[in-house]
Amino acid sequence: MDGEWEPPMIDNPAYKGEWKAKQIKNPNYKGKWVHPEIDNPEYAPDDDIYLYKDLGAIGFDLWQVKSGTIFDNVLITDSVDEAKSHAAETFEPLRKKEA
Repeated sequence: MDGEWEPPMIDNPAYKGEWKAKQIKNPNYKGKWVHPEIDNPEYAPDDDIYLYKDLGAIGFDLWQVKSGTIFDNVLITDSVDEAKSHAAETFEPLRKKEA
């Protein structure tokens, strides 16, 4: 008469709460695994291993839905001032033309 009929909600006397899987201890558990370490007689520490005198290539690993992205004017530096001056000379004039 006043909408769709819905059955009345009654408590389930057999309900025991949220179900959780039973956990049993593993008798063969030996603790957290730690990988074995072996000596490397040829190892020599090198503090300059990350320094490159001549970097001839750079790679970008991207995932895109559409193709057509172009990268240009890539600058690799550790100087913020150098990056800002390079951007003022190259990027700013180009940005105004492309806008």
